[in-house]
Amino acid sequence: MAIVVLGSGSYTAVDWSKNRIAVPDPIGLGRTLEAARIYSLVGAEWVVSSGGPPEAESSDYPAAEAMRDTLLRLGVPEARLVMKGESHDTHEEALTVAHILPTLRVDRVVLVTSPVHMRRAVATFRAAGVQVIPAPAREDTGQPGWRMKFLPSERGLYESSLVAHEMLGYVYYSFRGWR
Repeated sequence: MAIVVLGSGSYTAVDWSKNRIAVPDPIGLGRTLEAARIYSLVGAEWVVSSGGPPEAESSDYPAAEAMRDTLLRLGVPEARLVMKGESHDTHEEALTVAHILPTLRVDRVVLVTSPVHMRRAVATFRAAGVQVIPAPAREDTGQPGWRMKFLPSERGLYESSLVAHEMLGYVYYSFRGWR
């Protein structure tokens, strides 16, 4: 069994000596935590940390690298980690994972991503020939109060943008034949 955790980005801090340290962004951190939890439950042979480089002018690490470092801190042994940090989108992640699976000799793949991203991710991996078991990361957003439900807010705008991104991504992937 392999657990594949999809990246979403990272935050990198740089000091005056150009030392850098990176952590997954909040979405990626939730995904990473879920991948480590599943690893501890099922003892998978591999955990694949996937997520490509940031924008060209960014000093951020690839999401895969930030997630790998966090998985190590969460107790996943380095010998069980595979980092794939070349992909720029879910389609490329699916193709990269499909390419490495034969070398890992696994027959089951658990796919960890955000609930809002899961539908498109599962369809994309299946189109690439990888049958996956979906394992959505928990999103603990709590119960919104009446103000959050009815008044504009930063959180509401952020969550709306995630949904819009996935809706447009699903349509785009359909036109490209990637799902």
